[in-house]
Amino acid sequence: MKKKIFLFLVLAACLVITPVSANEITNFYSDANDNVEFNENVEGDSALAGNIVDVIGNIDGIGFIAGNTVNIDGSLEYGFAAGNEVNIAGHVAKSLYLAGNTINFADNSSVGRDIKIVGQKINLAGKLERHVDVVGTKITMKSGTTVYGDVNLDANNIVVEDNVTIHGTLSYNENANATISDNTMITDIEKLATVEESNGIDANAVLSSIVNLVIVFLVISILLPQTIEKTSNLYKKPSFGLYVRNIGAGILILICIPLIAMLLLLSNIGIALGLILAALYV
Repeated sequence: MKKKIFLFLVLAACLVITPVSANEITNFYSDANDNVEFNENVEGDSALAGNIVDVIGNIDGIGFIAGNTVNIDGSLEYGFAAGNEVNIAGHVAKSLYLAGNTINFADNSSVGRDIKIVGQKINLAGKLERHVDVVGTKITMKSGTTVYGDVNLDANNIVVEDNVTIHGTLSYNENANATISDNTMITDIEKLATVEESNGIDANAVLSSIVNLVIVFLVISILLPQTIEKTSNLYKKPSFGLYVRNIGAGILILICIPLIAMLLLLSNIGIALGLILAALYV
């Protein structure tokens, strides 16, 4: 588990060191420091990394965030976060993917779409608009939590406190030590056989999905920046040197992408990226 989380952190950090300069990209923001306090309004994607990362501002795009302690108090369109401790007290308009040791949701937090979480100790709270999938050691649904979709849990210990509302099905592994309050509103409860005997939640699959998505975003941001970024006047006023550089990059991509795609298709973690690269090439 620790190795997989470390891999996710390394990949997220790669986004930060991607050579993107302010005078070339107008809507991609990145920051890396010991302590990062993000208080901007970004109309695009952002990558943040540090020991302590505080997200107070707004990211109208994909937020990639990694740190020892990650605090999200602002708003994101999509969120990918990993850290030793991840605290969610803001709003994520669409999907949210989290990996960490301790993950906490505040009562005022809200997520508009699906949530995927892998961690050790997870405390769910707030208003969660769609499906929630969580793999951990101890999972607690705090009092007042409202989920408008299904909840799938896989853990050793599961606690559902008073006044929890689930408008879908609560599913959890049958060998869990589960404590579910009688004072809840849950449409249906289903116990699943252990992962070895069923199609339950697989922690490796969840983490692999997160890692694949990070890799795909990194590659697209490098090879096809026009799909997620607006270029500056540098590209509006082309020079001979720029033409030569673009021709060279085009030839390199023409030769390298098929080889890279073939190699990725031979590995487990790179299958999704290999298929995407092949599709983009064609």
